[in-house]
Amino acid sequence: MQIVVTFSGDLIGKLGRLLNLAYWTHAALRYKKNSEWRIFESSFYGIVERDWNSFIKEKEGYAILKVKGLNEELSQRAVDYSWGNVGKPYAFHWLIKILIRLIKEKLFLSPIMYKWHVCSSFVDHVLDYVGIDLLPEKDILVTPDEIFDSPLVEVVETDIKFKK
Repeated sequence: MQIVVTFSGDLIGKLGRLLNLAYWTHAALRYKKNSEWRIFESSFYGIVERDWNSFIKEKEGYAILKVKGLNEELSQRAVDYSWGNVGKPYAFHWLIKILIRLIKEKLFLSPIMYKWHVCSSFVDHVLDYVGIDLLPEKDILVTPDEIFDSPLVEVVETDIKFKK
């Protein structure tokens, strides 16, 4: 299993970059089923599983991240747990709370943290479930940028030039 962080130039992506709050705008889990790459993601349609090609064609940029310490057994547990979450709804109202947290952090005010699933919190939660805490200093409400910056991930493929 791998993590994929992506950028889309939609309204949320443009707003995040304009305010210097975000580089990456989405996060998902990528796994192999037979010989095909598949995705688990928390999207506006809820938590879904779908094929890699339909997922990536909607994105303007991506990075695939290897998770340090995620062996085959833990990957399978993460896949099984992700399947158990498919169909759960997306938490639209928590996007506002993430924005408030990011603004407060940028203004050096105390951050607020909430437990709920948006795309990046789903990724963090699944990995935490199998014993890998990507961001021990954060609660479950995390951003794709924070996942990308975790010391427990390394870039294995990307189509964007950047410095990690």
